[in-house]
Amino acid sequence: MWLPRLLVLAFALVLPSAVQAEPLLRGPHPFLRDNALEVRGGFAHAGFFGGPRLAVSYGYAAAGSLWLDLSAGLVDGGGPLAVRDKCACADHLNTYADVLAGISYRLRTSLPLVPYGKVAGGLLTFFPERSPRGAGLGARGAAGARWYLYDWLGFGLEVGTVLGFTGLERWTASGVDTGLRGGMWLWEAGVTVDVQF
Repeated sequence: MWLPRLLVLAFALVLPSAVQAEPLLRGPHPFLRDNALEVRGGFAHAGFFGGPRLAVSYGYAAAGSLWLDLSAGLVDGGGPLAVRDKCACADHLNTYADVLAGISYRLRTSLPLVPYGKVAGGLLTFFPERSPRGAGLGARGAAGARWYLYDWLGFGLEVGTVLGFTGLERWTASGVDTGLRGGMWLWEAGVTVDVQF
């Protein structure tokens, strides 16, 4: 788990020098920059698996409040914080990953609070413990809000859902329930950090 520590260290080194140079935002977010990097962490659950979720997104301001988004994320379904189906199944999902592309709409308000909505679609990949990995397509919708302390730094909350198919087999050749599913409905909730540049 060296990546979260590295991100915290980099953030701790950059933040003090940037904060000394500019005052806190008091009015609407100015949207002065065209690029944004978002890190999102939280929890996801899909019925037959669940666990901590981490995602990284890149956003580009296409026109006004409309942004193009690319994201990559994963859910740890095999770690100590994972949630598993209670059935006596032949298999369990270790990891779920997605790579999605879509759009987001960032609402402009008179405060430095920015509500937003996102829709995206793309490739879903599943890594079970014992079965061959599965790949499918899915769509994600999300909504959230961020409070910007500076014109380049915002913190927020986001909830979302992913619908898709997994490409995994529910039954083995001998008729045993694997515990895996061919379709998926995942819900997630987490916190976000948005850095614009």
